[in-house]
Amino acid sequence: MASPKKKKGKERKIRTPLVEVKERFGSKDALIKEIEKLTAKKDILAEKFAEKGIEHVSNAKLLRLHGLVTEVSKQFSSRAALVDAYLELKHRSKDEPYRQKLMTYTLGRVYDLYHVAQRKAPSKA
Repeated sequence: MASPKKKKGKERKIRTPLVEVKERFGSKDALIKEIEKLTAKKDILAEKFAEKGIEHVSNAKLLRLHGLVTEVSKQFSSRAALVDAYLELKHRSKDEPYRQKLMTYTLGRVYDLYHVAQRKAPSKA
């Protein structure tokens, strides 16, 4: 049996989350400070990390969280503004129990709901 042939040319380099954190932020602590700076004085992040702390979260999750927080903070002033925008798209802005339930969801889940509703909403042309 012949050995598999290796392709000549470019080899694909795998970038691990640790390498990406070190390249973009320098260290995990710097990434955590950046996330905290983006969420300061805003209720964007829920109390999800209160038990163990955000320091014990993996690098991959922190990178994903940083991308999500930057995207949400560009578009909305707070978590409540995101929920309100979603409720406006769904024409349920007066539904207070549903709003309270949405406030318990994670940021990623609410943002995904908003994007789906935005895609399904008829365009105003």
